[in-house]
Amino acid sequence: VPPQRSEGLRLVRHHPGGRRHACDLHWKIANPVAFSDLLTPAELLAESSVLPLGDGVTARSPNRVHAFLLACWHRVSHHHDSSDLLWLYDLHLLGAAFSDSDAVRAAAIARRTGTTAVCARGIALAVERFGTRVPAALSAAPSADEHSALTSVYLNGDVRKIDLLAADLRALPDWP
Repeated sequence: VPPQRSEGLRLVRHHPGGRRHACDLHWKIANPVAFSDLLTPAELLAESSVLPLGDGVTARSPNRVHAFLLACWHRVSHHHDSSDLLWLYDLHLLGAAFSDSDAVRAAAIARRTGTTAVCARGIALAVERFGTRVPAALSAAPSADEHSALTSVYLNGDVRKIDLLAADLRALPDWP
């Protein structure tokens, strides 16, 4: 049984010639409590795709909607609203490939999880940097709710660590 609050496991494989492959395995979506359980493993697996890697080895990949949401959440929960092109290019590629129904579904999940501001900020930055064309449902104004206050604190790149700790404590389901 994996530890409850552990960050995860980092595996690194070194190849001759100096090449290195790293794989981070997380027990949860993200370390901050506000993001850690936004989607369950069952939700992710139910609509994932099998990817053949060769020699009978396979991996699973989240569907486009879940991948987009995970990319939005990762950008702020781990990288504090970074405008690094590495994170924004993922949003550009995923958002640009969305159908209207994908966008409606992503927006609905963002509302349900209280992450509309986080997702709107990510896609707005991708549009600004790459001219990404996305369905209207993705660029709609975010709604405010109780949970969004827990995730929106991560949209401040200069946020103090104490504010992130306070947000984590407020997000705990059993915190008095």
